[in-house]
Amino acid sequence: MSQMNKSFLKFATDFGPLAIFFFYYYNSNKNLSIAIPPLIVATVISLFIVWFFEKKNTDDAFNEWSIDYFFWWPYIIL
Repeated sequence: MSQMNKSFLKFATDFGPLAIFFFYYYNSNKNLSIAIPPLIVATVISLFIVWFFEKKNTDDAFNEWSIDYFFWWPYIIL
């Protein structure tokens, strides 16, 4: 992904949920109960987009962490 696409993706995921919140907030006559659910959904979607495009952790690193955690978990409890 090029640098311009990364910067646009960062801008869209940072300010997109906020723009959606204000859109619903002002179109519903400043009713927060209508504006907050779209904000939450947009934030979750932007988190998944950032995670998908910016993930640097490989599956192997996650598996190694899981195995280490599995062996050290009983020691931590006791």
